[in-house]
Amino acid sequence: MILPHQYRTLAGGPGGTGGIPTKYTMALSGLELYNMNTDRAETKDVAAAHPEVVQRLQTLAEKGREELGDKITGRVGKGVRPVGSI
Repeated sequence: MILPHQYRTLAGGPGGTGGIPTKYTMALSGLELYNMNTDRAETKDVAAAHPEVVQRLQTLAEKGREELGDKITGRVGKGVRPVGSI
């Protein structure tokens, strides 16, 4: 499952030329689910066909957010501690 997130894209535009990169566009992905046993290229989103799997994985992701935080939503996890401390 791929959770919604921001990413940089060329949005189908050409890359840079002469060693100078082009500007990227920011985009937001949606929630996606792929069957990695049969679709390793991730070409067919099966989230709508398997809502129970999506719900189970979202519950696990939420537990991770509670512990580690989530930069996209600005949440600080309860298990996060200052850099350099154990």
